[in-house]
Amino acid sequence: MIILINLVFWFINAPDTRFAYGFIFTGFALTLACIAKIIEYSKMNIVLKPVKLYLVILLLIIVGRRISFPADTLKDPSAWVLPVKFGPVETKEYNTSGFVYRVPVAASECYYTEIPCTAYPKNNLVLRGKSLKEGFKLVTETR
Repeated sequence: MIILINLVFWFINAPDTRFAYGFIFTGFALTLACIAKIIEYSKMNIVLKPVKLYLVILLLIIVGRRISFPADTLKDPSAWVLPVKFGPVETKEYNTSGFVYRVPVAASECYYTEIPCTAYPKNNLVLRGKSLKEGFKLVTETR
């Protein structure tokens, strides 16, 4: 009953299947478990025992067809997605309260520039602690 209520709730709020994989999988698994228990406790257990095996095989086939290995990409290296090589950009150093950081001159990205680097100058950029390992942060002034 809970699975049914969840499915109705999902369908009313977001009828896209990707939002209901959990409900659908759980409902399917609970249904198969109930069928297996009914077969186990029925008087025709000996006759219906192979049905449980067929259900397991069917489930494995369904799951096995969903999982695939991308063998095509291994055969065709042109399908590989490789990152673009970036070099460092020209930067200008800024000093805020004794904290020195870099800002790119002509670009809006730091790419492979040394840390600390930020996209544009900030007047309230400070270290979180005593070293760069602790990171840096923006401080807002309170009045």
